[in-house]
Amino acid sequence: MGYQAVYDLVGGNVAELSRSNPNDYTNACALRMSRAFNYGGYQVPTGTITPRTSIYRVRGGDGLPYILRVTGVIDFVRHNWGLPDKTLTPDQSATLNGLKGLIVVGVQGWGDATGHVTLWDGSSTGDGTDYQNPNSSAYRNPGVSPVRILYWELK
Repeated sequence: MGYQAVYDLVGGNVAELSRSNPNDYTNACALRMSRAFNYGGYQVPTGTITPRTSIYRVRGGDGLPYILRVTGVIDFVRHNWGLPDKTLTPDQSATLNGLKGLIVVGVQGWGDATGHVTLWDGSSTGDGTDYQNPNSSAYRNPGVSPVRILYWELK
């Protein structure tokens, strides 16, 4: 499902932001993960989540708040699940084989995002991307490269 379809699915203020500022809302990985949290038992709350940390959230058509930035997802997951079970360098990505959980790939050089968050089933991502692979075609542009992978096991 493309990013605009995800914004439209969530609806509400989330979809309106995407329609009114299309160039600023072309990534939906944090939104996808927020929807999974909201409908999977880890509802994203309103108000303060972690002291001294502001997590940017926008209300969807269902009245629930949605996190729109990868850094916000990291803060939310750390608050609920603790530190990552593994912090890997890109050349250690094969360590993920056979594991199941949530991964965040930190990326340098993207002008519109600091990374990517998705589910991991032990061999592939939930959204079909391969950003965890340091040889991904996403890194063919000079200056764009993965810098770290955070992994939380789903228990």
